[in-house]
Amino acid sequence: MKKKLFSCLAAILLLFTIFSLPAGAATYTIDFELNCSSVELVNLDTNTIVYSKNADEKRYPASLTKIMVYIIVIENVSDPDGTTTTVSKEAIEELQGTGGSSSGLKAGDKLTITQLLNCLMVPSGNDAAIVLADFLCDGSTSAFVEKMNEKAQALGCTGTHFANPDGLHDDDHYTTARDLRRITEAALQNETFRTIVSTAVYEVPATNLSDKRIVHTTNYLMSTAINPDYYYEKAKGVKTGYTSKAGRCLISTVKQGDVYYLSIVTGCKTIVNDDGSVVYDSFVQTKKLLEYGLTSFSFATVISQLVPVAQVKVKNANVDSVVVAPAQDVTALLPADYDESQLQLSYALTGGAD
Repeated sequence: MKKKLFSCLAAILLLFTIFSLPAGAATYTIDFELNCSSVELVNLDTNTIVYSKNADEKRYPASLTKIMVYIIVIENVSDPDGTTTTVSKEAIEELQGTGGSSSGLKAGDKLTITQLLNCLMVPSGNDAAIVLADFLCDGSTSAFVEKMNEKAQALGCTGTHFANPDGLHDDDHYTTARDLRRITEAALQNETFRTIVSTAVYEVPATNLSDKRIVHTTNYLMSTAINPDYYYEKAKGVKTGYTSKAGRCLISTVKQGDVYYLSIVTGCKTIVNDDGSVVYDSFVQTKKLLEYGLTSFSFATVISQLVPVAQVKVKNANVDSVVVAPAQDVTALLPADYDESQLQLSYALTGGAD
């Protein structure tokens, strides 16, 4: 009889723990102005969107496109360290006159796929994007773009259409902040991606045509080498983007203690001050947004394993009822200044046996 009672209680407790408590789906207001076209700030620990602005509106992604390029390549190349390709003359010629960012590849250079992925993500090399697309689809950029769009749909993107792998402007090349979140969250599952996009300085090894050389990240939050004004020591990755029509775009993450955030801003401005100095506002806005997340929210214990939450009647036992408590503390992401008396808790008890 005691054994049957124990089984009933264990089933109730297990299902209670699985149910847990949602961290909250509503977004919060901020007490400062964000000068961006679209924004999403997501707590990745709980998948809670804590702030959102115009997240479903059409935006041009510029070089944020390359996050999807990375995904397609890494999912289709089993040994990126051991796989080598040669930079074609056509790939270099395709970008001549476009004025976009480059990693300095030369026609005839032989590099591994991993090296090209670093050239793609660290200095945001448009040349690396074309070379990788050509390699994967036998010289057909359009076939590679088709893979990008298929993957976007598979990830649940509803407002995205890619027209190229480099992010250069095309009216038919667009996305949304919400879709960019889906794409970036997928990429962040890959450990090598997290390492590459957190790299401030990358040494491109010597090739058959070129000496080794250094390239720097375009994400000035992570480095003081090019512009120390924006450095933010807590920032990790992910990717910058810019065209005149897209504005300044930036996706970044920050992790402090047990809190992990993903920030997306698009359509930020390039500000020219009266003294001639230039401000890349995507870095300024992102830092404000990430600091807001880190300082305005924290995890709180909302149900303790030491506090019973219900008394459940049981049958065929030597007692009429048992007291139920969670198997472990249940925590939730809450505003740092939340009023505990206003907290509303809900839970469900299911399972058990006669």
